[in-house]
Amino acid sequence: MKINITKTQRARLVKDWLNDMFSDAEILGSYYVKNKKNIGFHDKNNKEFWFDYNTIWLFLESVFSLEYNELKAITEEWVEETLNLKGHKT
Repeated sequence: MKINITKTQRARLVKDWLNDMFSDAEILGSYYVKNKKNIGFHDKNNKEFWFDYNTIWLFLESVFSLEYNELKAITEEWVEETLNLKGHKT
């Protein structure tokens, strides 16, 4: 069965998932760690935030059927809103 949702609804689902994933992550230096696995990295010098490719990025691409640029836009918005990292790229 296929469920149709709007881009806004899909973005909200992605952000909610990221909130759940990162809510109990521990920050160790520049790394976000959950269950002893790095799930994110904050590159302060280049104003970038890197998500673990296999755990986060591929999951979001496949489960939410997102194209690269769409996922990039959603994650950059989330990083700015949630982690208060203004102007950071993902």
